[in-house]
Amino acid sequence: ANLYAPTTGKAPYPAVLGTAGHSVNGKAQDLYQHVWISLAKKGFVVLAYDPPGQGERYEYFDAAKNKPKYSNTTEHSMLGVQCLLTGANYMYLRIKPVAGSLLNVMGPWPWYIASGAVLAILFLTLLNTPFWLARRRAQSASVAEHVLQVGPQHPDAQQRQTERD
Repeated sequence: ANLYAPTTGKAPYPAVLGTAGHSVNGKAQDLYQHVWISLAKKGFVVLAYDPPGQGERYEYFDAAKNKPKYSNTTEHSMLGVQCLLTGANYMYLRIKPVAGSLLNVMGPWPWYIASGAVLAILFLTLLNTPFWLARRRAQSASVAEHVLQVGPQHPDAQQRQTERD
């Protein structure tokens, strides 16, 4: 895992878990590096890791050929195949838990998986709302300062602007 930390500001800092998408080189992908470095420059601590099958986390590596045996998305699917073969129930994706749980009110299989995804999106949106509002207020204040700020003007400012057109 890589840790990106701010070099300015005062602790404690807000934190972000950096999960890479479907890139072969995982957390080393240029786009992810750019985002995580930008977040650190804005005062966030970022812990970035490689999901199974990406970057430094190849689960099925062919040492003789010095390359992974499968593509990264195939490695993701291998977990599901292992669950099917062993009867495992990773994240309750195959069967609801026997004991009563929140999944019981979210509908039958497989609908509870979609219901859980919708609830997660709603919950994360709710958690993000204060930060989004703070950014909007800061941007509005910044725009208002620049728009409403009247400084000294040159006597023939209008004429000079017309001459450029």
